[in-house]
Amino acid sequence: MPKVTRNGDMFAAVDPSTGETIGALTMDADGYMNLAVYTKAAQSELRGNQVLSALREAAEREGVSIRGMRGLWYDGDNLASFNKAILAGAPPEKAAFQTFTGKMANGYGYPNSRIDYTRSVRNPDGTFAKAELWFD
Repeated sequence: MPKVTRNGDMFAAVDPSTGETIGALTMDADGYMNLAVYTKAAQSELRGNQVLSALREAAEREGVSIRGMRGLWYDGDNLASFNKAILAGAPPEKAAFQTFTGKMANGYGYPNSRIDYTRSVRNPDGTFAKAELWFD
């Protein structure tokens, strides 16, 4: 499991075998977790779900009240999975649960997704160039 440290409002997950930061969690003013997982870029042997779980558990131990999760997908695996599900016919609110973050959110008891259409950018084929959403 990663080692989690706290610096103010940010929790950071560190790979104990390399000392490299492999994830971060911050909370927004409304109680939503903003998460970043860097296991692939860091070439860590730890899995993304281990990082996310360690970050969430550390925040809860510190008494942080978590209302849900926030997705800010500007590129990467979540956006690719999201768009793949949309191209397969899923509406965006359902497609969000075909992503790593969506699966984790559902498993943590956040079964609803909301797309911020004013801040998200759609492509002509209905997919997204960037997507911002909440899971609660």
